[in-house]
Amino acid sequence: MEYESLIDSIFKRRSIRNYTAKEFENEKLVILLKAAMAAPTAGNRQPWEFIIVNNREKLDVATCCLTTT
Repeated sequence: MEYESLIDSIFKRRSIRNYTAKEFENEKLVILLKAAMAAPTAGNRQPWEFIIVNNREKLDVATCCLTTT
């Protein structure tokens, strides 16, 4: 990726807080997870944990638990 393209991508990024119910393609999810794991971390600690929830009922329960604690 060229420097200008990278800078352009950084400045054009946005946060999304309203989501659709559209299913996400597993192939795209795998690519995004690989990209996230390749991102640099302080001291190369790589402290991430990913939890993939693709069941709406389970997601609702997890959301409820996370917002009440």
